[in-house]
Amino acid sequence: MKKILSTVLIAVLLFSLVGCSNQGNSENGVESNPPPAHTNKSSKPFDYNAFLSAFSNNELKAKEDYIGNVYTVSAFVRSVEEDSCILEILDAVADDFVFKVMLSKEDLIKLNNSQRITVSGTIEQIEGRQIVLNDASYLDDTSEITATVLSLVYASASDAAPAYCTARINTAMDGTSSPLCNIYLSGDALSGLTEDEEITVSGALYALSTNPLEGGVKEHYGETILLEMKDAHLANAQ
Repeated sequence: MKKILSTVLIAVLLFSLVGCSNQGNSENGVESNPPPAHTNKSSKPFDYNAFLSAFSNNELKAKEDYIGNVYTVSAFVRSVEEDSCILEILDAVADDFVFKVMLSKEDLIKLNNSQRITVSGTIEQIEGRQIVLNDASYLDDTSEITATVLSLVYASASDAAPAYCTARINTAMDGTSSPLCNIYLSGDALSGLTEDEEITVSGALYALSTNPLEGGVKEHYGETILLEMKDAHLANAQ
């Protein structure tokens, strides 16, 4: 009986010592199981032009600065793969970087080619001309732009109401200065617009093909129209 009591007392003392040790580590700021580093990093917008500048100045340092950080990326869907999608900037050329974004299948089925989306993820690697975002999440597919109306476009001469308007976005997008955009608004909102009016609209934004073999080039007085906004909603008019 005495042996049993001694064994129980020893066990109690050992558990007490372990508890004190853990408490001491916690009080000294030492965690026994610290959370993964990336869970403490907040997402910040990815500035494509700033990245290009940093990469051209010092490729190794740029990789050190960007890899491992969490970024929010807004770009256009070029293709959807089994476990990822490829995003590219507006009016991309062969030498531009693309984003390979690892998304869940539930998020991938929501995507449409050429649509501008916003995602957030950790940059895992930068190889060749590809920026890989791991453990990414799909945030939004709605864009808001402020633009100046250039003209109201009618589907035919007999139509009483315009089909859409062509407008110039007032800011640069992905390094492209003030691109043109066809905006599809509801009939009443569209009919009330006038040329040179500044409007703010939100909706699904798509990149238009600039390749004649992929649907043809749309132009406004010789200038290529790069974008179109479908199911737009008028947020503000001046």
